Amino acid sequence: MSSVAKKLRRIFLAGAVSVMALNGAALAQDVQIATPEQPLAQSLKDIARQSGENILFAPETVAGIIAHALSGTMTADEAVAALLAGTDLEAVPDGSGGLIIRRKSAERSGWLRERSGTVETVIVTAQKRDESDRDVPMSISVLGGEQLLRTGSTRFEDYIGKVPGLTLVSTNPGSNQIVARGISIGVSAFTSGVATYVDETPYTTEGPFANGGTAAPNLDTFDLQRIEVLRGPQGTLYGANALGGLMKYVTNAPDPSGFAGQVQAGVSTVEHGGTGYDLHGMVNVPLSDDAALRVVGYSNEYPGFIDDPHRGKKDINDVKISGVRASFLYAPSEDLSIRLSAIYQTLRFGDFSAEDVFPGTLLPVFGDLTQEREIPQHGGTDNEIYNATIRWNAGFADVLSTTSYMRVSPTYNYDFSAYYGGYLTGVKGSPYGAALDFKEPVHGITQEIRLSSHDSGPLEWLVGGYYTDETSDEYEGIVPVDLSNGQIQYHDITSVGAFYITSTYKEYAGFANLDYHITPTFDVAVGGRYSQNDQTYHQVNDGPLVGTADFITVSSEDVFTYSGDVRWHVAPNTMLYTRVASGFVPGGPNDVIPGSTLPPIYDSSSTLNYEVGVKSNLFDNRLSIDVDVFDVEWQNIQLIAQVGMLYGAVNGGTARSQGAEWAVGYVPLDGLTLNFSGAYTDARLTESTPASVGGHAGDRLPYSAFWTTAVSANYERPVFEEYLGFVNANWRFSGSRGGEFSTGTRQHLSSYNIFDLRAGIENERWTLALYVKNLSDQRAMTAVQTYSYLTATLNTPRTVGASLTANF
Repeated sequence: MSSVAKKLRRIFLAGAVSVMALNGAALAQDVQIATPEQPLAQSLKDIARQSGENILFAPETVAGIIAHALSGTMTADEAVAALLAGTDLEAVPDGSGGLIIRRKSAERSGWLRERSGTVETVIVTAQKRDESDRDVPMSISVLGGEQLLRTGSTRFEDYIGKVPGLTLVSTNPGSNQIVARGISIGVSAFTSGVATYVDETPYTTEGPFANGGTAAPNLDTFDLQRIEVLRGPQGTLYGANALGGLMKYVTNAPDPSGFAGQVQAGVSTVEHGGTGYDLHGMVNVPLSDDAALRVVGYSNEYPGFIDDPHRGKKDINDVKISGVRASFLYAPSEDLSIRLSAIYQTLRFGDFSAEDVFPGTLLPVFGDLTQEREIPQHGGTDNEIYNATIRWNAGFADVLSTTSYMRVSPTYNYDFSAYYGGYLTGVKGSPYGAALDFKEPVHGITQEIRLSSHDSGPLEWLVGGYYTDETSDEYEGIVPVDLSNGQIQYHDITSVGAFYITSTYKEYAGFANLDYHITPTFDVAVGGRYSQNDQTYHQVNDGPLVGTADFITVSSEDVFTYSGDVRWHVAPNTMLYTRVASGFVPGGPNDVIPGSTLPPIYDSSSTLNYEVGVKSNLFDNRLSIDVDVFDVEWQNIQLIAQVGMLYGAVNGGTARSQGAEWAVGYVPLDGLTLNFSGAYTDARLTESTPASVGGHAGDRLPYSAFWTTAVSANYERPVFEEYLGFVNANWRFSGSRGGEFSTGTRQHLSSYNIFDLRAGIENERWTLALYVKNLSDQRAMTAVQTYSYLTATLNTPRTVGASLTANF
């Protein structure tokens, strides 16, 4: 079959409707048209069915476009024209009485396309099927790829504060914890409350001894399609660790329709610090009419801004992030596609982005942006993801199989001289300090298969099965440090003290979700997930500081999570919803020597979330409103507590988080978009923790602010022929927060404001942008913790930079 014939066949399979037009004049016949707000592909199919006309389109041409609702008597071509208004698509006669939907040519549309002047809606996969974000019955935020690129948001600290109810707790560049609705016990958490997915791959480590509490992958966002953030438990569809929510990275798929490429280069300088750079590139290569390859590469150097006078070092906390993403797509028909993806990212940092502070006041001990250590506390993380996803239309249902392999390899050095230096001085001779050398590679394989109904009929259903097998190999060594030269004496590791820990986690799960449309505007959905996990924990101690031991602990548990929601479209562009959902993080075997007073296992921790919300688009889609109120009950909180003379994992205390979240978008005039979002969160213990933890009923949960707010304005307009100018301003605010629970004086972090500005000019090929991040040079603290010292992790000071982007 010729390439032309194959392409025509694909177009016909994608968009043809069985009812064929009799002649071209039929397109001018008035008929009753009624379509809701939904993906454009579905609206075009509905119009074809209601009018009896033939409408042809390729799926990639209309992918990701939401069509507004239509209702009234009109011709088929009038209905199609109304749906395509404000897009870069057009409908042209096919010569046999039908219409072909295609992109406008550059000569017809020009690069400076007419602005639609409406708030954007997008297709999301939050409920593991494609639907408009305005139809998802839960609190969801979407950060689009163009939005991330336009605002220069490449890593967590750039965009997490712009999402209502979301908080970043970070102790070093490679240790990041994402918190939703305040559900966290702080930096000491050993499992995550927000699950992370990359496309179809779960990336949050699930085993409790796999560094899951701080292993969220801080992936570079260049050439992402979007980031979806779901607030509230997601245990039914996403399983373990979605205790408080979900963050999902969605990458751009390869596109067989044409070659594309993009290169971006930038330079920046940090106040009180050094100079950095970034380089990004993407290329999309069609291999045939039904296959393509897309490759993304990047290298970033973020300059340091922390000094260490004791060692005579400046800008010690520089960060280097580089990586590559590659994806291959083969879609021989509209009923079958195979996508293979690989992601590798490496992160290295010179030291923690923290200054030493006094207890209580949290004022600097040695001066602004300063710490003093005996040795550098360097480290890094390698992230790897490999995935194969097969989608198949089996006739009775859509079938998806996704197979993933992930690996995360963190390595850190901590200065523990204050803890063990005196002991080593006596053992090794003077002068000696101590370092904690930490390594914990984790790898796992995951398989999920699910079947979902087609979008027709009153009942929609989804069923699936899930399996994961994960292994963690942890090493913690107490290593002598020669204080005369600051050198770590790695050859003396085994003579001082070390822990060798291997843990495994295997889980089987089955899940289902049913959605019944009682009327076209009112539906009820219920879902459930049963999971069973088996774990092993093997620890070996060696050395005079830690003694000798060799023991194994095992655990097994069953968990059931569920969800239910009701949606009511009270008007074509307004939806009311209510939702109840549960989530969990797994329990597991304890790291205790058999016969001790500590329990050998601890139980899973769970949340139950109640939520009511409204989503509405008003004034011809110029105003978008998304508001919800929530109540989350947290049971069996997992803590590190003292039992007798030993510390270990226990369940203790309960908590409750209540509040409201909102997101408002407004387009007062074409080219100007305003956004206002925020959250009020009252997250507190409702039952005291064990005494050794220091939490009391009524205490606010760590790092949970009552108020968080973000405001942005984006304005763009033509400045001269074929050139567009743009200005973007962002302000985000976080209220004061409590630090870790403590048996002594609990630390409290001050509120902060961050202002970002970005402006530039662009045409079809080039974009030049100038920016300032943290304009007021705020010292925003993201975490406070004690190792040998009390330290406060800081947001990056004022940063000035420029970037140049080329499309080809």
